[in-house]
Amino acid sequence: MDDDAIGRLLDVAAGRLAAYGYLLTGSQPASGALVQDAIVKVFVRHRRLDDTIVAEGLVRAAMRTIHLAQLRKAASWRAKPQSAARQAEPTQPPDLAAQSPVGHALALLPAQERAAITLRHHDHLQRQEIAAAMRVPEGVVDGLLSRAHATLERTLGEIAPELDQIPIVDARRRG
Repeated sequence: MDDDAIGRLLDVAAGRLAAYGYLLTGSQPASGALVQDAIVKVFVRHRRLDDTIVAEGLVRAAMRTIHLAQLRKAASWRAKPQSAARQAEPTQPPDLAAQSPVGHALALLPAQERAAITLRHHDHLQRQEIAAAMRVPEGVVDGLLSRAHATLERTLGEIAPELDQIPIVDARRRG
């Protein structure tokens, strides 16, 4: 691994990567572990990575992939009859989330809803892209986003409609 390139990446993007990890996981310790895992994955594969912008993009993509794989693995363990582990409904807000209304609202979301809403609003992925990334049908993504939006609206108040949900009006048919 290129320690200098990693150092430059962390100098420039450590805060952004930690924030993205927190959006995905809802936990500062899990966020730090996710950033570390992603950096290792990227820099083992790309031994010489001099462009910090490219490196940050690759680390973000690795973070998303690693986190979604962890969610799928946890879900498969929950599906096994001998497993007593069940997905916690909304997670309890950690101290950091209590400092911000948005952080508190996000902390109320179950892990898959939090991941879907982060991919939609932070990564600007479309429904089909979220479904592919999460390896679930588009209908599942619709449900996750709908429940997440409902929870966020109950907590934060009305949220402006997304651009892709605004009906298109044909100006020629106005009367």
